[in-house]
Amino acid sequence: MASNIVETIDIAVPVRTAYNQWTQFEEFPQFMQGVESVRQLDDATLHWCAEIGGRRKEWTARITEQIPDKRIAWTSIDGAHNAGVVTFHRLSDDTCRITLQLDYEPEGALETVGDAIGLVSWNTQESLERFKQFIEERGQETGGYRGEIANADDAAGQGAQASQSASFARMQAQAASPTSSTFSRQIGSTDTTMTEQQELATSQQGGTSSSRQQQQGQQGGRTPGGADSPAEEIMSHQNEPASAQRGSTTQAGKTTSRDRQRQ
Repeated sequence: MASNIVETIDIAVPVRTAYNQWTQFEEFPQFMQGVESVRQLDDATLHWCAEIGGRRKEWTARITEQIPDKRIAWTSIDGAHNAGVVTFHRLSDDTCRITLQLDYEPEGALETVGDAIGLVSWNTQESLERFKQFIEERGQETGGYRGEIANADDAAGQGAQASQSASFARMQAQAASPTSSTFSRQIGSTDTTMTEQQELATSQQGGTSSSRQQQQGQQGGRTPGGADSPAEEIMSHQNEPASAQRGSTTQAGKTTSRDRQRQ
């Protein structure tokens, strides 16, 4: 059964100074009760060795969230099971408050008894008192890490939200302008329609020309068979030279004169 421990202490240093010193994990043995060593494997991974209830324990912990001057959270990934969070609160320019919350799961009957008499709680409070003394005497931190580690759940939520926003933006872009394939199909369809319209226009023009020729032929007196119509013959006579017409008239006049003498 896990034990939950919460301890608070006020320290007479700026919140930035207290936070920076807490990030120097390898110096924890100087003020943390029972901690033998802390080895930092990378920015987010720590290997711990400590004595708890008379038994030596080792575990590897991973920092799950780190916000400068605000909070540091961690959980073990192997070895002795524990997790916790330490928060930093500004009280004034020169004072701050630290709250340490620790979840520890005892192993075996001896540790259960030790936890029952407040052994772990006492170690936690003692560690905070020693940290206060250490940093107040120095007046400044021995170092500091200002990097930030985002909470995994928050990062996943932000990633999902960003993905949804990107998908929505793509959908809007697709709705605003047709895709290349659709656009090509539309162009092809337009070209086909234009070609069909041109062919239809040409056909209509051809039919109109044929109709005009037939009308001209009928007006000119030509039958579809090509024979000269009476109207065409009349037109032909009308177009003959005037001399030929006069000759015909003269001949006709002479005949009439001779007929008169006979009479």
